[in-house]
Amino acid sequence: MKNRATNRSRTREQITVDRLMENLYIEIKVDIFSRLPFESLLQCRRVCKTWRALLHDLSFAHMLLQHRRLPHFNDYEYHNYSNPVASKMGFLLLGMSSMERLNQLYYGEYDENDEQSFKKLTKINHPPLDMCHSIVGSCNGLVCFSVRHHYVIEDPVYICNPITREYVNLPRFNISIDGKRYLNGRMVSGFGYYPSTNEYKVVRIYYSRDQPFVGRVQVYTLGGTKFLRSRWRNKLKITYILGDRIDLSPGILANGALHWLDEEGMIVAFDLADEEFRVLPLPPCYSPYVSFKLHVLGGCLALVHQRNDKSTEIWTLKKKKKKSRTSYEMKEQDCHSWSWNREFSSAVEIINRWKQPFTITKSGEIVLWYHLHFPERIKSLARYDPKTANLEKLGDLDKVLNYSEARSHINSFVSLKALGEDAKILESTDELD
Repeated sequence: MKNRATNRSRTREQITVDRLMENLYIEIKVDIFSRLPFESLLQCRRVCKTWRALLHDLSFAHMLLQHRRLPHFNDYEYHNYSNPVASKMGFLLLGMSSMERLNQLYYGEYDENDEQSFKKLTKINHPPLDMCHSIVGSCNGLVCFSVRHHYVIEDPVYICNPITREYVNLPRFNISIDGKRYLNGRMVSGFGYYPSTNEYKVVRIYYSRDQPFVGRVQVYTLGGTKFLRSRWRNKLKITYILGDRIDLSPGILANGALHWLDEEGMIVAFDLADEEFRVLPLPPCYSPYVSFKLHVLGGCLALVHQRNDKSTEIWTLKKKKKKSRTSYEMKEQDCHSWSWNREFSSAVEIINRWKQPFTITKSGEIVLWYHLHFPERIKSLARYDPKTANLEKLGDLDKVLNYSEARSHINSFVSLKALGEDAKILESTDELD
């Protein structure tokens, strides 16, 4: 009897040890996989069901993102320059080829550690999109598109992960104003991620033609509690006139908030944590008679100042104290922990509506999406060095795309289903599994 009890005890101990070793092996595998180039991960998914399940696990998707953050100046993102994978900058192109009248998705990379810094574009495994689709934003591999309906409304209602091929269609805009259903007006939108709660939020703000000075705000949350998921929530009305009738640029995601310029030149931020709007302080260069444009560079909110003499300044909003929060506080006194810094000034017009900056490299160069129509048609990725004032074209895309828009993008295995959405799977187009 004593021997049997001893054997059972040893068996239980062995099972415990085996489970611990199995968990250890999984952690090692996850760590190794997360450091591989994404092309290798796509091939690993085909090896066996065990590897495929592991690569689609939530913990792996999170770890993979930590290794693929874009270069950032502050601590809000988790970029590590010692990691060769993180030195790559991915971008997404929505473009129409010269042979077709439908948009296709393409993925490209810029790697400053590689002599051939611009990698060839890869056509993404996604069905063609019509001309009514525009990119609202890209967060952790999820891409939000607006879909034009009734000719004027750019409604952010389509979200997908091009790698997992999961997608979801959100309810279209349909709101009652004074007992009537209105769709005649304009809409601005944004797509953001709040890491503290692992929530993705789509924000849309509608201005009716009859009430053009009142914005009706709705928020859709992916992830988080069940109460907030899978429905549009009506928020407060605002009197900020975000964007204008010509420029419906989506909100810029930085510091846990979405940002727009309003018609009076103020910078208005929508905090993804408390879902409140607030006005940010303006940089010293502000003038209502000069051209400004918001971007995100190095993880910071950036304001591009186009002077009357065609020179260019770039200002970034950074926190003063390292221990302060990386998102905006509700208290007015906490605004003083943030300040505008002039990154550089150029005597030439390097950034305008045809030259959109992606990021600032660790060597201080600016990577641009270069799109000109006159005096010659040019579509290219370019690199600008403020020290030498040299603008270098990295890759010519004229032969590939007739029209295109570009966004920074990170490939990932983030699952819409895991976020609580009733996601469907796109049909394969036999391009990239």
